Amino acid sequence: MRPVINQSINNALSKVETIQKSIYKSREDKKQERNQNVYSLYDTSLKKTVYVGRTNDLDRKRAEHSRNPERARLRMDVEGTNLTLDEARATEQKLIIKYGTLNSGIPGCNKRNGISPKNKKYDYYMALADSLFNETYVGDDIIWTPRN
Repeated sequence: MRPVINQSINNALSKVETIQKSIYKSREDKKQERNQNVYSLYDTSLKKTVYVGRTNDLDRKRAEHSRNPERARLRMDVEGTNLTLDEARATEQKLIIKYGTLNSGIPGCNKRNGISPKNKKYDYYMALADSLFNETYVGDDIIWTPRN
């Protein structure tokens, strides 16, 4: 009787392992999909970008922001499309830095970084962002433009 039980346990463990591998592969595949977008919210009265975000559905995100009293009046500008999740995260963080939107005191601003400086992959994301943008210096200003 014991060998049958052991075989059943081994079969069950094998199935669990197969499912775990499938889930992991699925997550990795999902990270490589080019379905991510990065956008900014621009305050036309202040003439300043006050928020940067990312989404896989711009229309849904636009609708969500329109219901937020702090963000409803802000203009949405698309900064990047057809990005992988890592590219979108890197771009979002780069633009939060560029526009200075983190806790700027302006209603509707970013309340947190897209990627925490404490994130163990922070340097990876910043290097990825650098590979996605050209930097041009104009006086004391840095102009970042997407690479083609």
